[in-house]
Amino acid sequence: MSHLEKIEIFNEYAKSQGYADWEAIIFEYEIHLASTDELNLHIFAACDLVQEEQQKRIADNACIEPKGMMARVDKSSITNPENKIN
Repeated sequence: MSHLEKIEIFNEYAKSQGYADWEAIIFEYEIHLASTDELNLHIFAACDLVQEEQQKRIADNACIEPKGMMARVDKSSITNPENKIN
């Protein structure tokens, strides 16, 4: 998932909360109309949406080979080199 796609999800979240975009949420915090706790709630909610989208993509792309009552997953089909932390 690209950085731009993540920004778009943050903007969509902001719009669902009645803001023009994510920057409007940040601006409200910066001019002290929102508390740190309120900002954190927005950040966590938006991050949850990004994670949900990433999990959907992983599930859609996973190469799963059933093996009896178990399954084998091709690791390369569920990892994204962009997200690796070295």
